[in-house]
Amino acid sequence: MLSTRKVYKPKFNIKETDLKKPKCNYSKNKLIAENSIKKILKDKSLILRIVNIVGSPIKNKRKIHKTFINIFFNKAKSGIIYKNSNIYKDFLSIKNFNEIVFKLIKKNASGIYNVSSGKKIYINQIVNWLNFYNKKKIIRIFAKKSFNNDNFTLNNRKLMDKIKIKNISNDLKNECMKISKKFFQKK
Repeated sequence: MLSTRKVYKPKFNIKETDLKKPKCNYSKNKLIAENSIKKILKDKSLILRIVNIVGSPIKNKRKIHKTFINIFFNKAKSGIIYKNSNIYKDFLSIKNFNEIVFKLIKKNASGIYNVSSGKKIYINQIVNWLNFYNKKKIIRIFAKKSFNNDNFTLNNRKLMDKIKIKNISNDLKNECMKISKKFFQKK
């Protein structure tokens, strides 16, 4: 089951065993689903609590929830970028996410795992990577108070011990730069 980091109370270095404190209906429903799956399947379930996945923006008119990437590119097209140097989150490249999922399946893993980079990525840092190939003049404005300004990282030690891969922190930067080039230099 694909779950969410939002089942936790936001903080630095959250472990799988830390306090669950979902705030919104989405995270409450995910936690209810997790508990149901564990009850029914016992030790045969695999639950992945996932952070923000960075991949190409998705164009789907029916999509209700906008991801960080979608919000960034919508604003960048209009010449605006949100700035916030104090907020950090945990991001994972789509490449790393795919590698992790395939390795867990191959190992026939079960249990609950935080799927994350385990690193603090400041919003300004990822915004700079995603905006790298943008030649348009940009105005930087402060994010709205209604935006999710929770600081958090997930502890991924249990996951890394299970699948024995090195989590390369440059993968996220490289993925962002590729996405930026593809988006801003399309012909």
